[in-house]
Order: sequence, then structure tokens, then C-alpha cells
Amino acid sequence: FPDAKPLYVAQADARAGLGSNNFVAGARLTATHRALLGNDPHLELRVPGVWWLADLAAPGLHVAGATLAGIPGITLGHNAHVAWGATNGTVATVRVFRETFRSATSDEYRAGNAWVRAEHRHETFHVRFGKDVEADYLRTRHGFVFEDRGTVRLAAAWTADIDRRSALEAFDGLDRARSAGDAVRVLARYPGPPQNFVLADDAGNAGYTLAGEIPNDDAWGLHARDGAGTSAVAPPNVPFAALPHVVPAAGALAFTANDRVYGAGYRYRLTSTFSPPYRAARIRQDLARRPYDVAAFSRVQADVTSLSERELAAAAVRALARAGARRDASLDAARKALRAWDGRFTSDSRGAVFATALRRAAVERIVRLHLSHDLALRYLSTDDQAAYVAVMRMLRERPHGWVPHDDYDAFLVAAMRDGIAGLHRRHLDGATWDVMGERTAQHPLAAFGITFWNGVRFPGFGSSFTPHVQGPANAQSFRAVWDVGKWNAGGIVIPLGESGEPGSPHYRDLARTWIAGDLVALPFDDAAVERDARERLLLTP
Repeated sequence: FPDAKPLYVAQADARAGLGSNNFVAGARLTATHRALLGNDPHLELRVPGVWWLADLAAPGLHVAGATLAGIPGITLGHNAHVAWGATNGTVATVRVFRETFRSATSDEYRAGNAWVRAEHRHETFHVRFGKDVEADYLRTRHGFVFEDRGTVRLAAAWTADIDRRSALEAFDGLDRARSAGDAVRVLARYPGPPQNFVLADDAGNAGYTLAGEIPNDDAWGLHARDGAGTSAVAPPNVPFAALPHVVPAAGALAFTANDRVYGAGYRYRLTSTFSPPYRAARIRQDLARRPYDVAAFSRVQADVTSLSERELAAAAVRALARAGARRDASLDAARKALRAWDGRFTSDSRGAVFATALRRAAVERIVRLHLSHDLALRYLSTDDQAAYVAVMRMLRERPHGWVPHDDYDAFLVAAMRDGIAGLHRRHLDGATWDVMGERTAQHPLAAFGITFWNGVRFPGFGSSFTPHVQGPANAQSFRAVWDVGKWNAGGIVIPLGESGEPGSPHYRDLARTWIAGDLVALPFDDAAVERDARERLLLTP
């Protein structure tokens, strides 16, 4: 084993929590006897916010929910008959090809037995407050070259590059769908990026489908193919009908959290890098209590319990006891806090602080044991989620050869020491999760030291692996629960405010509601809109 001395990488859980949650239940499972749908996409916490909340009405169209600036229609929300939500499918949509070039400076590469010339695409990037940047991109018959290794270069074939149809047509179809079945037929033509869509209609039906173009590729994005010996013709995509789905029905229940959405008998392996299953596992537990109503779905979105970190903390407490660490004063605070911790990332929790420090240290230690110094640094600075899953499985199964002398207790004790040292370096000794887990939505000008346009401070509540995601880089970008058919009964909320204009009363006005875990009704019928309207702006030609 190499020296496992801590690297003290500035781990920020760069991708942990990135994704979304959604869940849907048919009318037979709800107290309302109407279908229910919940959705909370996890994106960067920033101000102005990602989403614009809107209600659009025109002849033959009435739709409400969240949309993106400049996008026509509603991206995630409902019309008069159907609601839909989405999470990222996290499937492999890129195939990598190893192209052989005539020389390190040549733009000719081998295709079968011939040499062909790669295409050049020149781009000029205009940089604000800086000089223009010129870049030249090389494209082979398979795709753009993204890594140059001299005479061997790697090219990426991406489904979005192969099929350049816009997804707007599909979202317009969802805006106009009249049933969950209609929505499924619309999504059969959706090009991507692949998403897990949950659907519900006012007839009480709920359903789910993975949608988007996914190559039927047995490499699963894990290795590069020989470009010279591979046809330029793209392989067929996995047929839409063969993608994981739940047929819309009144008794259906579905939920996704960027995890694997198929079982062992599924014919296709769509990726090797689904997100860890921990959020989905906790949502499954939450949904075990029936019947459901809007409040129950909202409680799922507010759940701050991390099953995996609770399990890790319990394993560490047992290891500390077996290793005789009770006599070590430097470990005493961590041992007591972890022993009393219930796995909930609440603002007043000290156990959550030690559990996070332990997780990061355990991941760093196992990566350092098995990778070179430079490779470990690269890995830990990008995405350590797979390593965390490996650590948890390792601690359950205790395989031979993973840690020095197969002493897993010593591994956990050492990781706890590393975690405590990391807390000390960051001046977090004695801190609660309110401080360690706090987040502030930053305005773009904060990078220049201008911070008075930032959003409010959100105290630590939830983490990267709880249903209520509040990670270092990502958070719930909105929370919505739709009582399908009784649209005024559900609601939606964004972290700050609708306006991106500093000084507007709507710049941060939803933050208090957000922190309290409440929803705001988005009035849909004419009477509700008339009752709740506070301001009107009439534009006349």
C-alpha cells in the first residue's frame, strides 16, 4: 500500500446532490383520490435564480409552472389536465473513439484503409473585460476531438450532436397534452438530453418513463473504440418502448433520484455511473406511509435524513469502541456526537458535522490508498461519489486487500482523525451544521467582491445525500407539489424571488417561505388569479 497520508484536498462535493428528485402517485394511493406529483430539480444555487415561474394562457393553451429565461412555454409544471416533472437520466450519451492521425501535427486520420482529412472549426470567443480568445476545433467523422495525445486523439460522438433537433417541440407537446398517455406519446419523440419523466393526469393516472436518445452501446462510455475500424454510422438507439417505464394507471407509484431505474433482469445497461442510490432509498422509506396528500409529498422534499451517513457514523462508533478509542480525548467529541446522531442534517446538529468530515476523509483515504498522488488529486477534485459508494460497500462486505492488513476498524479510526484535523484547519471545531452546511446564493458580481446583491444566508439544513439537497454547489432549485386536477391546492416555491432586479420587492421575497419548507400556491383558474393578484402590468401595442 502507498502512504495514505491525507492530501487535504479542498473537497467540495462538486457533483454530490447534482440531479433532482421526483415522485408520483395515482389516485388509488392518495387521500385526495386525485393523482399527486412532486418535483425538485437540484441545480446551482444562485441569484438571479434558474427558474422563472409563469402562467401562460392563450386560445387552446393554459399552462403553469417553471420555465427558463428565453424558452417558450413551460418546462416543468402542468396544464389543465396533465402534470409532469423530470430528473436527469444520468445515462451514457457519448461514445469515445480513438483516432489515429498520420503525425502529431497532421489533420489526416485513418478511416478504414484510407487517410481522410479532419474538419476544422474556428471559433472566436469575445471575453468581457478581456481580449478575444481564438480556438480551433478538429472534427472527425465520429465527432469533435477533445483530447490530443499526439498521433492518437480522442473524439466524442454525442447524441445531441448527431441529432440536432430541439427539445422544445416535445415540451410544447407536454404543454398541450390532455392525458398521461398523450404525454408518453409526446416523449417518444423527445430527443434529449435523457430525463426521467413522471406524469399524472386529472383522470387519476400516474406514470413514469425514461425518455431521450440513448445509444445501444455495449461500451457504456467506459472505453474508447478504435475509430479506424468503426463505421461512421451511429448505432441504433435503445428503442423508446424498451426504456424503463411505468404505464400510467390509478394505482401506480414511481420515484427517481438520478439512481439506477431498472433491475437485474433489464436487457440494456444504460450507464456505469448512475448517482448513488441513497436519496432514492430514503424517498422509498418516506413513501411507505400511505395514503398521500400534498403535505406528505412536501414532507418528502423537506426530509434531511441521510441513510448512508447514518450507517457510516454507526460503523465508526463501533470501530472506535473496538479500537479502544474511548481513552483518546482527541476523539471523544466526535465519538459522542456520532453515537447520539440520528442521521438528520438539522441546523443544530454536531453529529452531521462529524459525519460529513468522516465521509470526506474516508473517501480521500481509500482513493489515496489505491491511486497515485496526482491521479488521486484529479479524482477527488472532480467527482468522488463512486468512491463513496465503494467505501460503503467495502465496510459492509469487508473484502480482502482493500485496506492495510484488512483492518477496517483502523481505517475508520484513521479517517476520523483525518476528518477532525480537517475541521480544525477550517476553524470548525465545535461547529453545528447551521454553520458548516450554510449556503448563500451568489450574484455573478460576487466574483469581483460585490456581495450586497447576493441572496440571503440559508442555514445548514439537508446535505448532498438527503432528499432535501443543500450541497456545496447545488440545492433544490424549486420545490413543487401538484394536486392534479385541483391545481390551486398544490404549489411551487423558489429559493429567493421571481425578480432578478436588485431593489425589486420580489428579489428575495420567497426566501422565508423556502426556509420554512412551505409552498406557495400558483393560482390557475380565473377566479383564483383574480383573488390573489397584487400587481398588474398591461402592455398595449
